Amino acid sequence: MRRFVHSLVRLPGRMLSLSAAIHHGGCGTTAAVLRAGIPSLVVAFAFDQQLYGQRCCELGVAHSPLLHASDQLTSAALAAIIRGWLLDAEVRARVLPRCQALASKLSVASENGSVKAADWLLENLHRGPFQHDSLDKHKQHKRKRL
Repeated sequence: MRRFVHSLVRLPGRMLSLSAAIHHGGCGTTAAVLRAGIPSLVVAFAFDQQLYGQRCCELGVAHSPLLHASDQLTSAALAAIIRGWLLDAEVRARVLPRCQALASKLSVASENGSVKAADWLLENLHRGPFQHDSLDKHKQHKRKRL
């Protein structure tokens, strides 16, 4: 089995060596965990972290999130989740395929998002503010409805 505990320093690049992740649920860390194809547990501190944790739970790739400042977060509760959800063979057999399927959909290599964004910028740089095709199409659509 892959290592379970790892330093948080430069973690996204090392996600593939983990069996599971327990993290704060920030958008970047959540994305890195999803791309790595590993199950996780979000211990939310603030802002939208609980929302990301809940969404991952709904997708079947994470345990329901815990709140850092609550009675839920105890060493016993954390140990039970690690044993019963993140490391249990039957649960992993059910969850891991979901994690890996989602990871393949989120593969950065297949999207080339930065290349597409750069191409779009180069194609539209000559235009002034608010002169993009999508805005023109929106105006045309609005006129058709009137």
